[in-house]
Amino acid sequence: MRNHSLTRPSLARTSLLLLALLFALSACRALPPGFLAPSAAPDATPGPSPTPITKTMCESGVELRTDIEFLRSLELREDGLVSVLVAVDSALGEARTLGTLVTEEYRPLAVDLVLSLENLRLTVDELSRQETLGAGIATIGESIAEIGTAMDALTLELRDPCPDEE
Repeated sequence: MRNHSLTRPSLARTSLLLLALLFALSACRALPPGFLAPSAAPDATPGPSPTPITKTMCESGVELRTDIEFLRSLELREDGLVSVLVAVDSALGEARTLGTLVTEEYRPLAVDLVLSLENLRLTVDELSRQETLGAGIATIGESIAEIGTAMDALTLELRDPCPDEE
C-alpha cells in the first residue's frame, strides 16, 4: 500500500522545486526565438521580443551549477518523477540562458549540456507513461551522470573567464 502523504522534508523539497520551475520558466522567456529548436520555421512571424538577459555568463554558470547539483541530489524513490522533471526543466532553462551568453569558444559545451538535459527530460517523460519503472531507473541514473560530466567540463572551461565564481 502506498503512503501518499507528504512529510515536512518532501513538502519543503517540493516547494523548492516549484520555485525553481517558476525561475526556469522566467529564464526561458529570455531566450532568443529558435534557440536549439531546429524545427522552428525560419519564416515564422516573430512574437513579442524576449525579455533581455540581465545576468552575466559567470552568474548564469553559477546558477546552472546549482541547478545541476540539486538535480544530482534527487532520490527518485523519495522525490518521484515529477520532482526530477521540475529540476530538469529548471536546469534546462538556465542552460539555454547560458548558451546565449557564452562565446563561441564555450558554446559547444553549453549545447552538449542542453542536449543531455533534453535527453533526460525525454527519458523521464517516457517513464512517466509506463506502469513500471524497471530498467528506466538505470537510464535516468546514466543520464544524470552524463549531465554531471557535461557540467563539469563546462565549469572547468569557464574557470578562466570566471575565476571568482565558485
